[in-house]
Amino acid sequence: MDIRQQTFIETTRRDEDSQGIVTQAMGPNLGPSSFRQSNESSIILQPEQTLLLTTDGFTRYIDKGKITISQILELRQKYARDEQAFVKSLINLSNFNGGHDNITIISIPYQHQKTP
Repeated sequence: MDIRQQTFIETTRRDEDSQGIVTQAMGPNLGPSSFRQSNESSIILQPEQTLLLTTDGFTRYIDKGKITISQILELRQKYARDEQAFVKSLINLSNFNGGHDNITIISIPYQHQKTP
């Protein structure tokens, strides 16, 4: 696929005002808590799409312009068949740009579902 045809879309809202504050947590139900309700959403991936779940330890470098969308897309193309190498390359890119916070990245590529 031509890198110029690829896109990068942010699907969730970030809460920049809550930096450093736990805004959502899950755990054992030991009593009343406002953190027991999970957030749910659905995304239907199309062929050649990948869902990236990341912490602000990664996205802050996008926001500051130190990591570009084209860099992410180029790495996706380079490691199209190796999710572990793709994620490691994104973490290394974050660390190269400062790595001041925990960096968590989960990459979920499209997988064709066989019908029974």
